[in-house]
Amino acid sequence: MSTHTGSPPAWVRYDARSAMLLLIGLSRDAELAHRRLCDYVWGGAEWPAPDHSRAGEVGKVPRKLWPSVLRELQSVGWRTHRGHLQHPGVAAVRDHAVAACAGRRAISHAGHQARWHSKDPAPDGADGTAVPMPTAMQSKIRQDQTRQRPDKAFNDEPERCTV
Repeated sequence: MSTHTGSPPAWVRYDARSAMLLLIGLSRDAELAHRRLCDYVWGGAEWPAPDHSRAGEVGKVPRKLWPSVLRELQSVGWRTHRGHLQHPGVAAVRDHAVAACAGRRAISHAGHQARWHSKDPAPDGADGTAVPMPTAMQSKIRQDQTRQRPDKAFNDEPERCTV
C-alpha cells in the first residue's frame, strides 16, 4: 500500500453487512475511529500516522483511550506499515472505486473521440442531419395538427418569396 491514496473518488462501494459484522464487539470509540479513518482515507487523505496526534484525532478518540482503541483497530485489520496506519480492506475498496471511475472516464473519452473525431461518415442522423420521417408518420402528424389548430396546420407547399 502506498502512503498517499491518490485522487479521491466521488463514491466508494462496500458490503455494509460485512462491515457491520467486522465491527461487532468493538467499543463505541473503536467503531467510530474505524469508520472515520475509512472516510478519511476514502476522501483522498494520506494514511495517517498511528499516533494519537494523527489517527487518534481523525478518529475522535480521547488521548487516554487511544492505546486501547489502537489495539482494537489492529484486531480488525489495521496495521502500522512504514510509519502509517493502514488497512488492506479499506485500500481495496478505495482502489476499486478509483478503478471504476477511471474505467468510466475512459469509456466516456472513447465515446467522445468516436463522436467528434471519427474519420468514418456517421450513419444517418448520427451527425445531426435529419432523417426523413416515413410518409405515414408525416400524415399522422399533419392530421393531429389540423385537429388541434386548423389555422396552424402544417402546409406541404413551400412558401414562395415575392419581392
